[in-house]
Amino acid sequence: MTQTQTRTLSAVGLTALIGGQLLSQLDFAAVNVALHSIGQQLGASGAQLELVVAGYGVAFAVALVLGGQLGDAVGRRTVFVVGVAGFLLASLWCGLAPTTGVLLVARAAQGLTAALVVPQVLATIHVTTSGRQSVRALALYGSIGGLSFVVGQVLGGVLVGADVLGLGWRAVFLINVPISLGVLALARFVPQTRAPRRPQVDLLGTVLLGGTLVALMLPAALGPALGWPWWTVVLVCLVPLGFASLAAVERRREARGLDALVPPTVLRIPSMRTGLLLGALFFGSWSGLLFALTLTVQAGGARTATATGLMFVPLGLAFFLAASRSARLAVRLGPARTIRVGVVVQVLGVLATTLVVLAGHAGGAWIQPGLVLVGVGNGVIVASVFRFCLADVPAALAGSASAVVSTVQQASLGLGAPVLGSAYLVAARSTGSPERGFAAAMVVEVAMVVAVGLVAEVASRSARRTARTDRDAPVPADLVGRNT
Repeated sequence: MTQTQTRTLSAVGLTALIGGQLLSQLDFAAVNVALHSIGQQLGASGAQLELVVAGYGVAFAVALVLGGQLGDAVGRRTVFVVGVAGFLLASLWCGLAPTTGVLLVARAAQGLTAALVVPQVLATIHVTTSGRQSVRALALYGSIGGLSFVVGQVLGGVLVGADVLGLGWRAVFLINVPISLGVLALARFVPQTRAPRRPQVDLLGTVLLGGTLVALMLPAALGPALGWPWWTVVLVCLVPLGFASLAAVERRREARGLDALVPPTVLRIPSMRTGLLLGALFFGSWSGLLFALTLTVQAGGARTATATGLMFVPLGLAFFLAASRSARLAVRLGPARTIRVGVVVQVLGVLATTLVVLAGHAGGAWIQPGLVLVGVGNGVIVASVFRFCLADVPAALAGSASAVVSTVQQASLGLGAPVLGSAYLVAARSTGSPERGFAAAMVVEVAMVVAVGLVAEVASRSARRTARTDRDAPVPADLVGRNT
């Protein structure tokens, strides 16, 4: 069956796809709330807790494009089912993990299997729906991100706090088992589709990207805690070599007419390069803030896991509402000015939140106004980041460009915890104060957010200068009078 098949996506099939999408996103949000409990029960260090978050995000990012290529080649429903079944087993592995080391490996397995699931969702919706059905399906797909954040944080907190059957934090992973079984039961209603042309899977590119991101992630998470031993320095030095090797491999594949994991043609588009830099800074700062704040309110604020999960509800709702309404603001102001507005609002929110934490009220209601501002600022920024990425991408490259953007997004979400977490852990350990650790992490947070605004402004001014140059350029003599 090809993409020209006539079978359409039923409501039950759409439910299965959205359920698969929700699985991967719920897990990311829910685990944040469980980190404190994981650290206490398994004796995990702060750096290891960073890797619990980062291992999932990086593995997800590395395999995301590969998952899309496999779906195109083998069949999207087939890969979707394999991915959900794999996610079920990986979640069971996480829930039964006896040590931190086992949990870290299982988390990476979760990320890899989630990367098999997610690309099939949007691709299947795209080729099996049309007209009003397509609009409704895409609207539902787009709303899952904001919804999953709120539901995941609350669900994670409730499960850890309720301590069902004495499972504690393990319930956060084990709840994925019945949900996955439900998705698998409905998956037979998802039409089987595949691409008309069988893509060539870029295994070498995947290995190079994965190795380079791991070389970046491990020193960021473990270097400050271990005093930067020699092997962390070696890994940092290998990162540029890894990216250079990946670039060379991808150029050769594209020159030979093969499918590239990270197509060089896409990266040559200036707005795409700008957008990817914005995305790396923005999504990294977002996940790092959640990591540092969760640890702070549970340690310094002495909040329970349930209370911590509920604390994030206003932030999540503010993010969701601001993101859904940011399109009007972007049309009126343009992406760069919209990002500036979001940066100002978010920085004010971060400063207000930090002052409340330093005053010893991390567990109280006084923290909510700042968190709402953070949610609004992030919601205003997020859509414009994607607009920067895809603004000048031709239709023929839309699929490849979207895959690259998603890869950078997931990698940044994974790497944000080690970056801001290291600042948090070093300061908290040296001062003996989680609150001061949070303040140190927020210095990095503000720097990253301000950098988002500066990059957008520089790109916007460059684009305006280019437009003026093109407009003022003299008309070649052989064209004068042709259209008069």
